[in-house]
Amino acid sequence: MPDRDRFGRFVSGHNLKFRRTFRPNTGTFTPRGTPGRPGGKPLERYPIGHTYLCKKSGEMMVKRAGRHPYFPDRPAEVGHYVRRAVAVFEERHGPVPRGMAVLRIDGDRLNDDIDNLVLVTTGVVAMLNRGHWAAGRRSVSFSRLPRERDVRLAAIMTAVARWTAREAGREGLPLK
Repeated sequence: MPDRDRFGRFVSGHNLKFRRTFRPNTGTFTPRGTPGRPGGKPLERYPIGHTYLCKKSGEMMVKRAGRHPYFPDRPAEVGHYVRRAVAVFEERHGPVPRGMAVLRIDGDRLNDDIDNLVLVTTGVVAMLNRGHWAAGRRSVSFSRLPRERDVRLAAIMTAVARWTAREAGREGLPLK
């Protein structure tokens, strides 16, 4: 039995999985069963420099100009959102190299002061999150440490030292 009649329309009772309708006033297609809903929001909805609090991560996000890293065909004028900590760090020190991450020393996701930001490798971040930076039997993850700056900075420095020693051993260099 053909799924279309002689005029090219679907036969009655045919169930098309992804049926879409054309919205004549907007010029966009929307899924059927969503009356009154417009299509997607325009990319230029918010201006460059717009900030918002991300509900998922609890961090401030800022919109900046430039090409999107995952969608290079988008125009550069549209911009894209990045973490405000990364934007603040890049204003002062230049772009963050590949394989590096910006970390907050005090752990406060809303404190983006330049003195509170430090650049570490992603391996060090993984070490801190797993709690492998401590040499004792009962290691603590970085997020559960007290909020004192000295304690957290010591943990970061210990993790960096252990990561450096691990990488030196991996490359066959003598450990000191």
